[in-house]
Amino acid sequence: MVNLTIDNRAVSARENETILQAARNAGLYIPTLCFLSKVSAAGSCRLCVVEIEGVCGAVASCQTLVKEGLKVTTNSAALFETRRQIMQMMCVNHPLQCGVCDKSGDCELQDKALEFGLREQVFSAKEQPRIMEDWNALTYDPALCVLCERCVRTCNEIVGDAALSIETGGYKSKIAFDSLACSNCGECAAVCPVGAIVTKDFKYRANAWELTKTPSVCLYCSSGCDVVVETKRGEIKRVSADVENGFLCALGRFGFKQSRGATAFDKNAKTIRVNGDETNEEIFLLDEMGYKLVNNAIADFQTFLSAYAKASGETLYNASVADIAVSDTILLFAPAIGGECASIKSAIIRAATIGGAEVVAFAPFENETIAKAATRFIRYETLAEEGAFALLLKTLIKNPEGELKRWIEDLDVGALSAASGVGEEELESIAIGKKTLIALGGEIYSCPKAENIAAMIGLLRAKGFDILMIPPTPNALGIALTADIHSGEGDESDFPAAPNEAKEGTVVTIDRVIKPLNAAIACDGVSAGKLAKERGSQIKWTIDACARLPFNDVAFDDLTPYAIDNPKTEISVFAPSPIAPIEEFSGSMARYDAVYNPFKQEGEMIGSKQFALANGLKNGDNVKIKTKLGVIARKFIVSPKMKGVIAKLEVFDLPKIQTRIKYPYEAVNPRKDELNGG
Repeated sequence: MVNLTIDNRAVSARENETILQAARNAGLYIPTLCFLSKVSAAGSCRLCVVEIEGVCGAVASCQTLVKEGLKVTTNSAALFETRRQIMQMMCVNHPLQCGVCDKSGDCELQDKALEFGLREQVFSAKEQPRIMEDWNALTYDPALCVLCERCVRTCNEIVGDAALSIETGGYKSKIAFDSLACSNCGECAAVCPVGAIVTKDFKYRANAWELTKTPSVCLYCSSGCDVVVETKRGEIKRVSADVENGFLCALGRFGFKQSRGATAFDKNAKTIRVNGDETNEEIFLLDEMGYKLVNNAIADFQTFLSAYAKASGETLYNASVADIAVSDTILLFAPAIGGECASIKSAIIRAATIGGAEVVAFAPFENETIAKAATRFIRYETLAEEGAFALLLKTLIKNPEGELKRWIEDLDVGALSAASGVGEEELESIAIGKKTLIALGGEIYSCPKAENIAAMIGLLRAKGFDILMIPPTPNALGIALTADIHSGEGDESDFPAAPNEAKEGTVVTIDRVIKPLNAAIACDGVSAGKLAKERGSQIKWTIDACARLPFNDVAFDDLTPYAIDNPKTEISVFAPSPIAPIEEFSGSMARYDAVYNPFKQEGEMIGSKQFALANGLKNGDNVKIKTKLGVIARKFIVSPKMKGVIAKLEVFDLPKIQTRIKYPYEAVNPRKDELNGG
């Protein structure tokens, strides 16, 4: 630790911390405009300047590291005047029509102008022509931009899109935008301290002080991000998160636009399909009422957890999202990571670009998201997951003993490598660090040999590797821990879940944390609580079941988020079964790819050059393809990132996929006349 003095107060800080970080950790205020804790310091606004005894002139506290014995002053008459002049320069030609700016009342530049007493502008400069720009879901006004670089660093270091950069040109400098790289997450607008970047859907529709803010949890993936749902007269105007430490993907920020409403429900149904975003309390009551609950994805996940527990000695996986940042090696088995769990994608990109971790992605195809997140890519054939994991197990466990040793020795490595497409040399060349994390995505739990893979993953956990499983639906983990979930045929009655922003209850996140949801809008219709009361239950509200959950005994109103237990289990003597011969798909391959983009109205079929060649297609063709979901019409797009005779078939109804199709890959052999509407 380093000891220093800030404003005559003794402060201890870690080595390599800046003065600004040390001051904030000690509860001392230093004004900033460009600084964000979650990204690297830009040092562009200079408002954080401080004085150091023995040093001539003021220094930027966000760029200056602490040293033993430093004596720092954060506020003085000279510093106030310096900061005031900085603000005057920053506001040169910045329009002051705050009454019509969407950031008014929530603007950091406005706050700092008041803090430093800017009542008139003493500087001036020749006005430059600055044209409002259209950025997909956003607008950018360079006349309002103060070039703090928050948006650029957030887009590069947190989101991983690298869609923004500084276009230098002196006084004409502005933010450059790459539309093709943008995922429309809106995080740049969230971190913008002024009104330069705003979302189109919010622009001119409300003032910040008119909004009612309801804290809740995002229910569009298993990350369980903390959000604030902002409403006006009962209508959702926007969804936001903590600017300093939070992050929302496109669906988390804009998903409320397509949030479904309550639907009709047959109360006499015996079997009902749940979508996977129901609260723990809803599932508990439905199960207690005797309904058979169906969701293929969660049923497979539940089975996978059970097999994993027998081999690992732990009921649940051990790792959390935070463990990604401190891992030296990350082995990623999640081809759909971009839509499946955006926080994982973001954390992996940061681990690779900032932390220097080796990220090895395993998948049947490479896509744009994997290319951004991974430092290496290892392709395996579809249906060959079991073989790929067996080869990985052999590589990672250096000194096997007993039955495991005999099992590994019995592997036909040459045949497995040939059939799976994974070479021994590829695996041997992976730089395994002191802390290695294996992350699994939803399709692993549903592949044909999933239970055997779970046993292998459990063995790796028992040998000290960290395991992180991405639940296949937003509350899959909570649901799997609450009730038995079954596979179905797709003809069950749908439970009429309320819109996510109208839910009240709890969920369990990917980090195994139970979190409370608060309803921001009203929703009339069928609820688990109403059904239970009709059948004689003594509960008043659905949330009354909170304290009766198998893993929680705290009443909803008293609940604060906490990590649920991961109890130990008895380890089987040996878990994996012999590796079965790897099946092969014939012809072209299609993968059902759920669309998580709230701005995309039409799906596409995105295929490799090999797929296009094999099926006589060219970029832009309108195609029709026969699938298990029926005949689907799509525009065909050639992707240079994809390899193998494979294509992604974008679909919007994720619950239908999870109910009707267990494994997301399907062999397709389209004829040219079928694909072109014949």
